[in-house]
Amino acid sequence: MGDRGGWLVEYAVVVALGVVIVAMLPVTGVAGTVSEHVRRAFCVALGGSTEDCAPSDPGVSGEVAAACPRHTAEQRRWVRAQALVHYRGDTAVTRTEWADGSVWYTAQPWTDEVGAGVGAGGTVGNGKAGSRLGWHAQAEGAYRWGHGMVWTFGPDEGEEATAFEETLNDDAIGADPARQWWRRATGTAPELPTPDIRLTSEELRVDGTTATSTGLRLDAVPGGEASVDIGMGLGAALEANGQRVVSRDDRTADPVLREGHSISGSLSAQGEVILGVGGAGSLDWTAGIEAERDSDGTLRSIRLHAEHAYGGSLDHRMPFGITSGGHVRYLGADTANDATAQQVRTLTVRVPLTDAAERELGEDFLRRYPGTTGVFRHFWETMLDHDPTDDAWRQLVREGAQVWQTVRERSGSEHTMGGTVYWRMIPIGAQYGEHTSESVTTDAWYLSASPTGHHVPMPLPSCRGDS
Repeated sequence: MGDRGGWLVEYAVVVALGVVIVAMLPVTGVAGTVSEHVRRAFCVALGGSTEDCAPSDPGVSGEVAAACPRHTAEQRRWVRAQALVHYRGDTAVTRTEWADGSVWYTAQPWTDEVGAGVGAGGTVGNGKAGSRLGWHAQAEGAYRWGHGMVWTFGPDEGEEATAFEETLNDDAIGADPARQWWRRATGTAPELPTPDIRLTSEELRVDGTTATSTGLRLDAVPGGEASVDIGMGLGAALEANGQRVVSRDDRTADPVLREGHSISGSLSAQGEVILGVGGAGSLDWTAGIEAERDSDGTLRSIRLHAEHAYGGSLDHRMPFGITSGGHVRYLGADTANDATAQQVRTLTVRVPLTDAAERELGEDFLRRYPGTTGVFRHFWETMLDHDPTDDAWRQLVREGAQVWQTVRERSGSEHTMGGTVYWRMIPIGAQYGEHTSESVTTDAWYLSASPTGHHVPMPLPSCRGDS
């Protein structure tokens, strides 16, 4: 419990800093060049110039990075209830196809979330029917925890993978969250095969939303203060997260232990044309540091990860809200359908540590950048093209790092049903949601380790899911 309390304090600090960074992106102009800044910084660290790291001739073939995903599909369902304090339970299944042809299934039978939020809503106007302005806003924080299991199938185990997927979806994890909760409470959850990898995760999240509605407003009761909103509107949302994931890989005689810390943020804006039909745009980013160890604690490698995504969505929701002059300030229908499309750019740097001297450099790097606060500082310094480490670590990265970058197209849809009422400043409501997403790698290239520090970018056609 002591470790958990320590990293939760770190997350609270990182979340506040993350909000500042996300808010600064549109102002500083970094949003459109995040991946280029990160890529150039790592390119210099690897001993080359930006031109050296440009993609080479498409005809060049090279080594396939086993950690390069070709195709990923996720299905998630959740239920949520709130009355100042909220509770949310999720079930999720993810299928990942890798460049070497292997397939992984990741299942989260149940993930819990508890949090609290405050909100308010109201109208600006003289209380009469006609064109008026309505608004509502909410701020919320939450802690999330859960466990997961991963089953892996090799390139020649396609039939076994298909049969397992059907079992996973139909009999085990694919059930709705209410049924999963009942299974967990009564101990009747179906038995699953022993997983190859076990995961535990913890996350701290904070977000804020605000929205306005304009246009036609009608008196709900003639002569009364209550009114019905069926108008247009604008809104914005800001979110920051800190996450810690620990995994145990039992596929080898000596289990491999991994511990990763990451931070992420999202900035979005949405507009509603009329009667609940509208669209939204978003900018998301993630950065992380992961340590890989043997079961005795010996450090094997360090992985650095940076990702940013941008895209838009088409939204359709129930466009009705009720505002009253009494305690109920805003009642909104949360029933909505969203279709999203994003481009995701990812950069991964893996530094293998093969002897005692290299492992000590790795341990020193982890001491310099511990937990989520360390991830934040390393990511920020890299973004600013500062040298975040000493010469010995840079030399190790230059001579031994494996680097690959991918571009993915991600699409998805989300359906929610429910409603929220603000009584004074307390949000009260319930929701049920379903989310599906799919991402396909459209471009990838790899820079292998080089004793001379001169790396040649090589396309990875086997990593492309659209080929």
